[in-house]
Amino acid sequence: MTGEIDRDFFCGANLYKNGKCSVAKVCIPSFGCDCRHRKHPTPEQYRIERGRDYPNDWAVYCWTFNGAGYSWVVGEYKWAKEWKQDFEPIVCACTPWGKPDNNWRP
Repeated sequence: MTGEIDRDFFCGANLYKNGKCSVAKVCIPSFGCDCRHRKHPTPEQYRIERGRDYPNDWAVYCWTFNGAGYSWVVGEYKWAKEWKQDFEPIVCACTPWGKPDNNWRP
């Protein structure tokens, strides 16, 4: 997908194409670019990287047992926080990358 940096990160401004950034020589956040984001951040990672809390009414993916095995389910963050003991991990659903693979972990 366009903007993919590696298996964990993507460029939110779509500046990273064909293995390089069109603005900087190297895609490293310390150069002052705030476009590098995790594909599947936890709400805590979202807060650290974006400087604000993940909104309570936004969607999250929750890893839980569904009777037949573990899988990702989707719900609102405020709902997932109430039932956090049943869901590990909880992943923000704010990126274009969709839910993580079943073997993915933050």
